[in-house]
Amino acid sequence: MFKHIILCLLLVASVATAQVSRIGSAVPLESDSKTPRVKAAELRSTTVAPLHRVFPYGRVLIYDTIVIGNGTSASNSTEHALIIEGQGMGANSGELAYNPAGTVLEWRGAAGKPMIEIRGPITSVQVRNLAIECNARCNGILALHVVHSDFQRVSITRPLEYAVQLRSTRAAQSGVAVGAGGNYLARIRVQLTEPNSAGFILGAPDVGSIGSSANVLEQTSVLCSNAPGQIGYLLRHTDYVHIRMAQAYYCEKSLHVQPPKGMKTFPQAIYLEVPSFDRPPTWDPSWDPSPAVGILLDRYHREWTGGPAHLETSWGPLMPPTHPAVWGTDNVRR
Repeated sequence: MFKHIILCLLLVASVATAQVSRIGSAVPLESDSKTPRVKAAELRSTTVAPLHRVFPYGRVLIYDTIVIGNGTSASNSTEHALIIEGQGMGANSGELAYNPAGTVLEWRGAAGKPMIEIRGPITSVQVRNLAIECNARCNGILALHVVHSDFQRVSITRPLEYAVQLRSTRAAQSGVAVGAGGNYLARIRVQLTEPNSAGFILGAPDVGSIGSSANVLEQTSVLCSNAPGQIGYLLRHTDYVHIRMAQAYYCEKSLHVQPPKGMKTFPQAIYLEVPSFDRPPTWDPSWDPSPAVGILLDRYHREWTGGPAHLETSWGPLMPPTHPAVWGTDNVRR
């Protein structure tokens, strides 16, 4: 009997230790070692080693950018297959309402930096099961030249300029066709409060690097606050993007096409399947991807009636293409 009690105590101790394990070797997490779940912790080590790192349950105060990978515009990262994981992205009491729970990374550092920066070219990165609270001082995730990576079940609230930005870092080279490509972003929920901020930015603003390609966004949502300049999805130097079951509400622009400087033909081949927007997509006047397809709209695109935005308005008719490169599923050119 006594041996069984000792064994149980050892098992409990090992579980508690695992849940409050150190993140980074420089500075340990500040927490109560007697508490199996951490209510508040501090992460001061900013560079993540090439391992699977699990953040504890509760608030984790971040003082500087969490850096993944060591790539540059001239060299590939020597670290790959890195995993950053929390213990839940939070719960929602409504369609888009956010209730912070699980693991919440809360920014306490200087303004203007990203919470997480992935430095590629790099492959097989995973960020999942956590919430990011930017406090209108930092940005969410900056993914630079990331290939074949996954971002799933993440909540990002109050970013300063953007929640997720995915783009390349190096110029085109012989034998290299894709920069930031083949990535999967799913069940990412964004809340914007700041003017001129964006939920998702795909592609660089110019042609100084390779365009991003073949990325998939599935069940992503952006809830804006009717502040000026807010954009749900901003598409720039990118192509072959599949956006499925996206939501964008109360944004000045739900999905906006902005050609990169020096190339009016991008973005192109954007497949928009079963979106739910309260405003139709928009584009800069200079955009001309012809003869390629610019945007292929789904038949059941939710139409904006021109009145106040309502989350539960019925599905409207097919949004009529008003640009030669924006095709609807009943368009004879399809």
